[in-house]
Amino acid sequence: MSKNSKKKWTPTPEQLEKYKKQVEETKELSKTAIRDIFDNYRTDQDKMIEYFLFSSRFYNYSPRNTAMIFQQNPHATFVQSSASWIIMGAYPKKGTHGASILVPQTKKFIIADKDTVIKYQKLTDNYRDTILSTNAKYVAVALSEACAEIKEKAKAGEYDIKEKLVFGKGTVFDISQTTYPKEKYPEIFSVGIADEKANFMYKAIANYINEKTPYSIEDVELDSISLG
Repeated sequence: MSKNSKKKWTPTPEQLEKYKKQVEETKELSKTAIRDIFDNYRTDQDKMIEYFLFSSRFYNYSPRNTAMIFQQNPHATFVQSSASWIIMGAYPKKGTHGASILVPQTKKFIIADKDTVIKYQKLTDNYRDTILSTNAKYVAVALSEACAEIKEKAKAGEYDIKEKLVFGKGTVFDISQTTYPKEKYPEIFSVGIADEKANFMYKAIANYINEKTPYSIEDVELDSISLG
């Protein structure tokens, strides 16, 4: 093997099982996120209005993913994957946690007979037990994860290869969570009133509330560029 050649990384059955668990957790989050918003619209109409205003900034995301982003970071203004931020010369800040979303992917599967899968394919104990408990004669094995024996049979035409749309786990980061230069924010997002005027208005309102009402204003650090 030459020095410049790279060995293809192949995930272990345990790593695959962990990823599948993360995907299932993300799918569950997508269900609860959109359900929590729309099931409670009668008792919390302000939340619905807030969500629709929020979703108007995320027209390029599905309603399900928008609801997920809203639940995880309701103050987000402009989100992208880390790969997209890197293309723009920015990186997620160390220690920041992005929002999980579902990403559609077209994946190829080999339709192999169950006995061959049990004999040659690397499987976790739980998945092996699941396969053995079914009456199905054939099992779909992801092409990228299939063992050499199954790939050879598919190549020889003994097994069919099917494409299927699946959903994987993706992560997006708000612009405030990245190193994107603040002076370039207006190119992407209108931040409204200039800092000097905004600070003056904020201090005036805060002083009035602190002095004239039983309430108090507290500064809270939020991951957002649309909030002062």
